[in-house]
Amino acid sequence: MNLIIYNEVFELVQKFYDLIEYGKLPDLKYRNEQRTFSYKVLDSMYNKDILIQEAGVGTGKTMAYLIPLVFTYVVLKKHGEKAIGFVISTSTIALQEQIKKDLENLIKIINKSRLLEIDQLPVEIAKGYNNYVCIRRANSYIKSPEKSKDKSKVVKILNGKDPSKYDKSCYGAISGDTWNKININVQNLNCRSCNCRSECLYKINKNRLAKNMFIVITNHDMLVSSAKRQMS
Repeated sequence: MNLIIYNEVFELVQKFYDLIEYGKLPDLKYRNEQRTFSYKVLDSMYNKDILIQEAGVGTGKTMAYLIPLVFTYVVLKKHGEKAIGFVISTSTIALQEQIKKDLENLIKIINKSRLLEIDQLPVEIAKGYNNYVCIRRANSYIKSPEKSKDKSKVVKILNGKDPSKYDKSCYGAISGDTWNKININVQNLNCRSCNCRSECLYKINKNRLAKNMFIVITNHDMLVSSAKRQMS
């Protein structure tokens, strides 16, 4: 980020918080600590520093870092610069889903502010491999003699061929025992020699995220695991 980009983003963040402070954006509550937090995040990006920020309950931590990140991403793209993606890591999948909702809500509010026009941002939730269906294990389960009311549900979803349906959240109606029979489990399966590797949706999605500049919302376990693989 050069100084021109930094100044433009800083001005947008400043105007956005001014609108909140003066009641022009009633969907957000003004918090001075949040505003200061956002400035620190922006400064750390410009200076390429590491920021460790303590923030108490009620600060609005999520919005505090999302606001400068979103403005920076959009401004870089507007100027034809390489709009690098960013990674947000949290403790649980439930929080990942909540942050995505917060991000979508923030985009709507930014559009209301008329400071910027944002059509859509490339947001993806990245989960660990055991949160995805294993095509090979699922097919084995379907062909097995085991009788279960879950089988028809699994068949219906798999036959849809929709990549988004290979996520655990789409199988909420099936039992935990059934899920453990159809999900990716590297302890029971050698993924490197799997004949379904080329169509593995987890693998395809992982490669897609690595090659494109997405806003990735992940969890700490997966982030640490990815870092270890890169270092090995």
